[in-house]
Amino acid sequence: MSGIYSRRLAWSEPDVPVNEKLRSKVIEEYAFDTPPKDNLSCFVQSLASSFATITRCQIVCLSIVKDDKQFFYARRGLDAPETSRSVSFCAHAINKPQEPLIVLNALKDSRFAANPLVLGEPNIKFYYGVPLVNMEGVVLGALCINDKPSQLRPEQEAAFNLMAKMCVCQLELVRIFRLAKFDDDCNRNKRAKTMKHIRTTIEATYHYCRRQIRYCVYTWRAQAPYTMISRRCCGK
Repeated sequence: MSGIYSRRLAWSEPDVPVNEKLRSKVIEEYAFDTPPKDNLSCFVQSLASSFATITRCQIVCLSIVKDDKQFFYARRGLDAPETSRSVSFCAHAINKPQEPLIVLNALKDSRFAANPLVLGEPNIKFYYGVPLVNMEGVVLGALCINDKPSQLRPEQEAAFNLMAKMCVCQLELVRIFRLAKFDDDCNRNKRAKTMKHIRTTIEATYHYCRRQIRYCVYTWRAQAPYTMISRRCCGK
């Protein structure tokens, strides 16, 4: 490793969750070893691309943390398919599954200031990562944004958190089909709980979109009279 990443510039390596053995076992139940052109990866890829376009963020990734590495099951704006776990921001995020990990400026954060992903490509400065928690409460990885020093607006945070839930739903659907090969009481119960979770998330997505549409319509109606007056005054 290059001299600039020597121990004199050590960064904080992520802790390993206490349930790491369980995490590894559960992750095996998902289709992460399938080709990248499968339906799940395409769905996540489209979500990542859409959010990157809306927020103008440079990098959006779905990261799965397992063993000694993190691999990107879907990514936008990043060439590398994986990195070492020791330099992973998402490996830090999975240690607090109930809240996103927010790093406003990695160069000013003692945990990451000397991290190779900060000092070198992809030059991460801003990081926002939402842990991906499955039905059993096991954290698989994180959906994350990397960008220049910045901060998401509250409505963008809400949308991104909802995106993370949608990704988990898709992951659970894949898991259901894989478990369907073993039709016993345990797997039937898992499938029933998963479908209930998916319905709840779909309903939440619907209501969120409905609120956003109402807000946009309200804003447009509130601004419309002033827009019309401005056009008349300017002769447009």
